Amino acid sequence: MFKKMIGLAAIAGTIVVGSGIGCTIEPIGPSADDASVPTDAAVPPRDVNVDRTNPTIACYSADDAITGFKYTNPLPSQGTCSPAQIDNILASCFGGGGDATKCKAATDAAPLCDDCITGKADGPFPAFVTIDDQGQGLIGIPICAGLVLNKPDCGPKIITAISCLSSACATCDTAGEEACETDATAGACKDALAAATQCNTDLNAGKATTDPICLGTTPTESLKKVATYLCGGTASDAGGGG
Repeated sequence: MFKKMIGLAAIAGTIVVGSGIGCTIEPIGPSADDASVPTDAAVPPRDVNVDRTNPTIACYSADDAITGFKYTNPLPSQGTCSPAQIDNILASCFGGGGDATKCKAATDAAPLCDDCITGKADGPFPAFVTIDDQGQGLIGIPICAGLVLNKPDCGPKIITAISCLSSACATCDTAGEEACETDATAGACKDALAAATQCNTDLNAGKATTDPICLGTTPTESLKKVATYLCGGTASDAGGGG
């Protein structure tokens, strides 16, 4: 998506479009399963604040940049979801097979599981981190990986850095993304990117350990693995989430 996101996306994995409304899962950047992933649920344009200092691209919006979340520290093995509840919420709320009615029924039937997967403001970082009011968000692969490597602060730092770039440039078309990233990197997202740099190095170095637990071959499989690791009963259950 953006050059600065390439290394981070190697850990963070995917953007999910349409949390809770049964829309599509869309990867960040090229991956082996790109061809099979629908991309027709793009975030619609919205107005941005044009009062900026010497912007190089008009779509950059410092005011829209996400520079932090209200979640608490991430936790593994919270015991809030059974495997069946995870499968039901993912099938009903994410991907082409879900819709708003199915999603509401699935989440109403398992509210604690839903809180763990999609989050609540006063709870731990969830498996899926929503980043805008259109339902777009990030699968918490770095949240999972940081916990596996006993670096629990790394996942939130990486998620915040990617979210900042994505939200600051949310209205850009492809031609404007690189220039917008330059503005965001020097401006609203500078601190978030700096905070994530060492964590990104550390988590990439640990991929041989974390990938079997936190990363699937498709975005949906990755979300299932992360949800299982964070929300299932025991950490040992997480390895079989694919």
